[in-house]
Amino acid sequence: MKTLFAFVFVGSITLAARGQTDTIDSLRTELANAKADTTQIRIMAELGAEWIYLQTDSAYLYLNRANQQALSLDYHKGVAISLNYLGRYYQQVGDYSRALKSFLDALKVKIDPAFPKIHVITLLDLGKLYSAMRMYSGAEDLFR
Repeated sequence: MKTLFAFVFVGSITLAARGQTDTIDSLRTELANAKADTTQIRIMAELGAEWIYLQTDSAYLYLNRANQQALSLDYHKGVAISLNYLGRYYQQVGDYSRALKSFLDALKVKIDPAFPKIHVITLLDLGKLYSAMRMYSGAEDLFR
């Protein structure tokens, strides 16, 4: 029974990892064919997000490039998304102060009120960070 469980467990991990690399390969292909506009920013942010738990240095490179390009194009939605993902990156590498700054900066970005999802996701991520930092009162305030 233990052998069967181990086999199924290892197999599911292998399939999950393969799925992530397929996604990364697809995004790289899209990026190579994308124009230097908001589409490229979206793809770089998604690539960075895919790399966060696999290869943090690659994650940072894509996320930082997405953020810089979004800032240069004054693309507020792209700035908010890339800052949120940078917050996740910093949390993953244990730099909680930079994660906190990235999340708070993402919330300051003015976005189209018709698309509040970005700020909602950032608030959830900020609540998780507060919990990880054992700042429970801050987390409770966000989850209310």
